[in-house]
Amino acid sequence: MAKRLKKSQYKWTTSNTTTAIVTTSKISSLALFQLEYFRTITMNGHFKKLLFIAIAVFSLAVTGTAQNRTTFSDPTVEFTFEIPDERWKVVGKAPVNLVNATANEGDLEIRKLTLAANRPLAELMKAEEEKLQFLRGFVAGKDENFSGALRGSVYNYEFVSSGRGKAGRFYYLRNGDTVYVLRFTGYTDKLRSLRTQTDIMARTFQIKK
Repeated sequence: MAKRLKKSQYKWTTSNTTTAIVTTSKISSLALFQLEYFRTITMNGHFKKLLFIAIAVFSLAVTGTAQNRTTFSDPTVEFTFEIPDERWKVVGKAPVNLVNATANEGDLEIRKLTLAANRPLAELMKAEEEKLQFLRGFVAGKDENFSGALRGSVYNYEFVSSGRGKAGRFYYLRNGDTVYVLRFTGYTDKLRSLRTQTDIMARTFQIKK
């Protein structure tokens, strides 16, 4: 607690020792409350226990996610990437195609394009947009820079299909004169919930050594 000694002094004590004497010409009740709150959360054993539990739960979640991962590798293609969840199933290999339970819940198609290394990825993205803009309710989203095993950009968009909102998130990953496009599509809310997984798949996408 903070006990007033003189007009300009406060003695700060814990349950078993004096820790400090605060001297000030003006000290507000809010400041005293903040000091008391800080002492409580740092000295209270319950806080330490809660912190330990939180760290343990987070560690278990991370470990569980890592254990669910598998690696996509096929002798007919020159690349590999991690699949973060067992719900993703390979349904095609020419081109490589995966779905998350159903195509509407999450669909991935991988395409291989050619673009001179000195040409910007924006050229491919613009050409793609010219095709996509004919989709019903098409709305272009914000482009993003992306970095993983390969660097590149991300193109986002939304549209309407069968009366329901859908979205696309395309990762353009460059390797010299070759650009790999990971085309994710699905219901807008579903694809948004899979954002971490799509990022993992794109970030781990690499050429076999």
